[in-house]
Amino acid sequence: MQTSINLRKIKTISAASCVLLASTSALAERKYKEDVKYYNDNMAVIIEQSVYDMFEDPSSNVDRESIKDPILEIMMDFKYLNQSSLPNDLQMAKKWQIKDTSAGSWMNWFSERVKVITAADHSRNEFWTKRFTIEKQFPFFEKMLIAQNTNSSDNGESVASNVTSDLILRMGRDGFVYKYEYKPQDPLQAYSTLIGGLHFGLVKISAAFLSDNYSLKISDKNRFSFISRVYRLSTLLHEARHSDGNGDHVTFGHSLCPKEHPYSGVEICDRSQNGPNSVAADFIDLYIKGCRSGANAICTDSELDRLEGLKLKNLSVVLTPDQYKTDGANKKVVKYLDATPLKIDGIPQKEIPRN
Repeated sequence: MQTSINLRKIKTISAASCVLLASTSALAERKYKEDVKYYNDNMAVIIEQSVYDMFEDPSSNVDRESIKDPILEIMMDFKYLNQSSLPNDLQMAKKWQIKDTSAGSWMNWFSERVKVITAADHSRNEFWTKRFTIEKQFPFFEKMLIAQNTNSSDNGESVASNVTSDLILRMGRDGFVYKYEYKPQDPLQAYSTLIGGLHFGLVKISAAFLSDNYSLKISDKNRFSFISRVYRLSTLLHEARHSDGNGDHVTFGHSLCPKEHPYSGVEICDRSQNGPNSVAADFIDLYIKGCRSGANAICTDSELDRLEGLKLKNLSVVLTPDQYKTDGANKKVVKYLDATPLKIDGIPQKEIPRN
């Protein structure tokens, strides 16, 4: 049964106009157009054409024959979520400040925090040069306490990163307001907006996000399996959490793991139980509960084991107050941090123009 989603109807910038391969059957083409129309009518997140173009780049290390439309594949992940029958966990809902743990609530939670999915089609410096311009100096940054860490790391291995979290830190450091500009070849898809707070939510994905190599670790090299879809969705929810927080935990940036931790000295740990790794673990746990209750009858013992492994992988880097007093940066480990997102006074956050 499909979960109802109360989202504003905003068109998604998709590859709908791209010509399908000649071998595509009429039935498949009709289904393709129906899927695109469904998401154009219902998705509240822009998926830029740059994502499609990234896979067209001959230098991208992906099987371009098997990924005919990467934008549609991301949409299909959300469709899988939308059609999932997830158990309602009231305690979990309270933790993440949602009315329940249904698919619709997670869709809304994500779309409140992420407005754009773009492509990691340039090096880090090129991306900043091509997409961001300094709009003006902002005189009130002394009101803003900036964290000293960030989750963004373009080391060539990252499959996804929340660019806005890095941007907010830059704004606090430099005292400037930035404007984001997207100028594709098609001028009808161009837009620009001032960045007025964390909930602008710009998530950058690399070609590896949809590659079989990314899925290989957990789903027998099958990116279409439901485990791979849950894995990618949990990754996007993880990045969405980086659009929350304020003060010394603005962006819910990861901390250095303490000396007693297996990943000592690596900046991947969370110093609270409501950070990015926790939301991914809780989301995966709902599918585990669904498997055990019979709601997801397709789960095999092997698939259930993989889901458990994914959940534990995320929880392994969540620091708990009873185990650790401080993180590797000597910040206090607490149960929960205030998730209220940073907003910059005096900069209204406009809706991004959509066609």
